[in-house]
Amino acid sequence: MEHKPLPDFKSSDERDQYFKDNADYFSLVAKHGVGRYDRAEYKTLEEAIKAAQTRQAVGGGGWMVYAIIGFQSAFVKAIPYKDNR
Repeated sequence: MEHKPLPDFKSSDERDQYFKDNADYFSLVAKHGVGRYDRAEYKTLEEAIKAAQTRQAVGGGGWMVYAIIGFQSAFVKAIPYKDNR
């Protein structure tokens, strides 16, 4: 993956919005115990959120969505933990 120069941001909110609007892809992540993670990549934010909601409905757990540009990321959204037992 190539390094992409980023603009100078005036705030963290501006940075987060830039990442959300210009992401190469979106990463969906959930922690499943010590050192174990479930991770998937999606082309759009909508696909990532829909997948998180589906995975949560089926298996529970909390999911986080990150916007990725090059080797950097910004947190976008949490799909909170839900116990489906």
